[in-house]
Amino acid sequence: MKEQRDLSRRRIALLLLAAASAAACTEPVAPDAAGPRPTLTPSAQASAPELTKTRIPLSGQPATLRYDRGSLWVGGSLLVRLEDDRIVQRLRSGVSRVGIVRVGSRMWATGGGDGGVPDGSVVIYDADSGKRVRRLEFPDQSPYGIDAGGKGIFVALFQGDLLRIDPAGNVMSSIPLSDGLTQVLVAHGNVWVSSPQSGKVWQVEVTSRDDTSAAATDFRREPKRTCPQGLESSKRAIWVADPCARKVRLLDPESGQMFDALENVGRRPVDIDIDSGFVWIVSFWDDLVTVLDVDTLEVVAQGYAGRRASAVAAHGREAWVANHEGYALTHFQLP
Repeated sequence: MKEQRDLSRRRIALLLLAAASAAACTEPVAPDAAGPRPTLTPSAQASAPELTKTRIPLSGQPATLRYDRGSLWVGGSLLVRLEDDRIVQRLRSGVSRVGIVRVGSRMWATGGGDGGVPDGSVVIYDADSGKRVRRLEFPDQSPYGIDAGGKGIFVALFQGDLLRIDPAGNVMSSIPLSDGLTQVLVAHGNVWVSSPQSGKVWQVEVTSRDDTSAAATDFRREPKRTCPQGLESSKRAIWVADPCARKVRLLDPESGQMFDALENVGRRPVDIDIDSGFVWIVSFWDDLVTVLDVDTLEVVAQGYAGRRASAVAAHGREAWVANHEGYALTHFQLP
């Protein structure tokens, strides 16, 4: 029975990776009509400094991380809050949680669908006490990525819709995009949604409750298999981890079109976080952690996490990486 529970939890946490494998090979991308953009290639460094690291054992499999106001929130087969690398709060989750975001004094967590049966929920907790405030049920759906901004809380349903929810927990709109939605990022005035299954990154503009437009950057025209996943933003770009193509893509925040790609950041880059001028990229199959300077794209440092590095959360000159199969976190610090 325990083995069955562990297997179902792994299915939830690795749902994104399973969807990624379904992406198809297609034709090359046509030249950008707007003309060429500057090439941004990380400088090759044969011996990047090794990161200092500390292992933090957990009692469950971590799937997602979020650093907020001095606390590290960990979702997966457990939902906990850490301070100074110690667990200070355990929240009752019921099922695997695969997305976390803070909105005011509340923490929102997505997840559900144990055993391959879509039956998900979004649970809202008080960030200080850990008490559950409200549970939003989505029968026959799998809520995945979540992020928040001035125009609402946005939740990606794996089955294809992007939900816009108000802070009280009321669904304001449902925006149909494409099957296999995973990560959500609110940045540069738009909502960005990745779909590894369709090979697309959606750029959604929300101007009012009933006025929404969406456009997709489709990478399936490339000769290699593609499955865009992890999303992050900087002043110059939207960053997209694409493990099937073995690269990190850089999108123009205005047009949503790719203007460059980084290829020396591990064999399967799956997640990215940016803070204090540093870009942290984790690669799932080789457990590689690569740190870049966000302006120059030079490799600042590299290191190896525990088994199956699946998510990263950065703060200043340090970051935490989820080791899905290692039932642990790895805390990295720049030298």
